Amino acid sequence: MKPDKRAVATGFLLLLFLPSCDENAPRSDELPPAGQTVATSPSSPVSVEQPPVPLTKPFRYPDGLEVEVVGIQHGQLGDFPSTDDPNAKKGDPYTVVTVALRNRSADVIDTVLLGDLRYGPEKTRAYRIAMEDNGGMQSLEPDQASVPYDMGFLVPVSKRHDVVLEVSIELGSRQPARFAGSLERKHRG
Repeated sequence: MKPDKRAVATGFLLLLFLPSCDENAPRSDELPPAGQTVATSPSSPVSVEQPPVPLTKPFRYPDGLEVEVVGIQHGQLGDFPSTDDPNAKKGDPYTVVTVALRNRSADVIDTVLLGDLRYGPEKTRAYRIAMEDNGGMQSLEPDQASVPYDMGFLVPVSKRHDVVLEVSIELGSRQPARFAGSLERKHRG
């Protein structure tokens, strides 16, 4: 019996995002400010965190991979909310952010998408709403575009104007694509 690729990827993502048990690992309040480089060992990949781009612009990696927010829709939860928020109720506002990738590199890129959205001045993490499987795992050939990928979040209407969206593309080998701005409208830029 072959293992299910989604189950394997989900298990790997859980391991990837569990808190580190290493007591010598730096705490989040000890990490350098955004944009600064970090000394790394020869075996670790060198990466420089890019500043966020507006939600209206594509995020471009140096190798040619592009991530773009191609749609934003708002709604309200129905009778049976499907979310990780234990206090969610019918009528709570949510936002679905649709992203697409384009591989402008010379290599095949295997992608596994995962989104994280924070809102407001305190950058409160938004709870997720369940979305049907819509292409989170894809292999992109050079110059190929991905299937659009929907990510749903519970975001208070009053906080939609100040968000930061991080889209993780591959399992730990790239910095997340970072976007900042307002979810109120999607302008082509």
